[in-house]
Amino acid sequence: MKNKSRFIFLSFLLLLICTAFIGVAAADTPFSGSGSGTAEDPYQIATAGQLDEIRNNLSASYILMNDLDLKEAGFSEWKPISGYWGEVFSGNFDGNNKTIRNMYIDDEEQNGAGLFADAIGSTISNLNFENATVNGGYFYAGVLSGTFSNGTIQNCTVRNSTVSGRFVGGLLIGHGFRGDVINCTAVDSKMTSLGNGGIVGHNVENKIKNCYVDNVSFEGGWAGGITGGTDYVSSNHTSSIDSCSATNITINVTGTFGGIAATSGNITIRNCYSDGIFVTDSDAYETGYYTNADVGGIVGGCYNTTIENCYTTATVKHKTSLGYTGGIVGNCTNTTITNCTALNKEVRRSVPEISFAAAQFKLYFKTGHIAGNAENSQITGCCYWKGTDTNWFASKNGQKVNSKDVWNTYPNSIWTGWDTTVWTMGPKENDKLPVLTGFPETSANTSFLMPKNG
Repeated sequence: MKNKSRFIFLSFLLLLICTAFIGVAAADTPFSGSGSGTAEDPYQIATAGQLDEIRNNLSASYILMNDLDLKEAGFSEWKPISGYWGEVFSGNFDGNNKTIRNMYIDDEEQNGAGLFADAIGSTISNLNFENATVNGGYFYAGVLSGTFSNGTIQNCTVRNSTVSGRFVGGLLIGHGFRGDVINCTAVDSKMTSLGNGGIVGHNVENKIKNCYVDNVSFEGGWAGGITGGTDYVSSNHTSSIDSCSATNITINVTGTFGGIAATSGNITIRNCYSDGIFVTDSDAYETGYYTNADVGGIVGGCYNTTIENCYTTATVKHKTSLGYTGGIVGNCTNTTITNCTALNKEVRRSVPEISFAAAQFKLYFKTGHIAGNAENSQITGCCYWKGTDTNWFASKNGQKVNSKDVWNTYPNSIWTGWDTTVWTMGPKENDKLPVLTGFPETSANTSFLMPKNG
């Protein structure tokens, strides 16, 4: 009996030693390139193979020295670095303005899908992606990282890429928590998920600034041009979306959507604009899937939110069974909307063909030029274009203006007094709507706002 007990003890001890040795060996696997892995002397990644070596040391600093084509390098399918609910990348990565092309991930069991599965406390900067395909499983998917928290992502771009998943996806980040996302871009791409965001899929207490999305389409449950859903876990921490735009976007979903954010809570959204065509799927009422949807040109549904100095030229169409529709916000509670402009060509909802006796039933289909429904909320200094095509029962909740008022070539336009350090007028001769300083010219068709049209 003693021998048996001793054998079990020695076997267990040997197992612990081997496990520790394997862990240390993996962590101490030397990097094959130059550098020492410190912030001052980062490991220099010159090949796709060396990019793959990041997983051997998740806390080091790296810099990308060359453009990489993962497909040509033999990585037909990329395995995300680090592991969701396991090891995380906590180092730093400087993309050095280089580009990673043809990253392909197709794993329905991979819950954190992206170049990195999960990154915490990292600084990731100056990195471009082209022709990426990320098909993650449940939870979160994004080209750069499935999840990201308590760090900074700066100067990163996603182009000609596709992200899809069963739960939440963002073209850059699937889920972000208390991080800074600055000067990032997603263009010419497609998102398909239950929840979609052009930059961040699920946004919890992040600060997103100077980001833009252009020519991106969204399909699935709910979607926002910059972020899908914004939540908070503490009233002491607030999110912000500042100086961002979503242009030429197409939203065709079954649930809540907004040009900047689908839903928002405990957040400030300022100096943002959107344009495109936003439509809820007409099949939603028939199938009963996600039948309660709030839709708006800036935000779909929001709580305890501040929205200021924003405008939209989006076409907003609502076809689900219940919910609210607005030029700026669909449905809001405890929210302040200040100095916002709704220049929508159309803000309209289709009321399902079902029988009802009480006229008050239309309350469930409320439409507004600024907000479809505003409970315990304030709307001040806002205006809307008088030519907007909308339902007969749409509430005004703003000042009506004509096309001459919105064209800055005319004296006393509605843009008088807007912060010229943040906004500049569009360079087009016949299109003088504001654009954020330093952002590319929007190619949105706003000819319907020409002064000759009223």
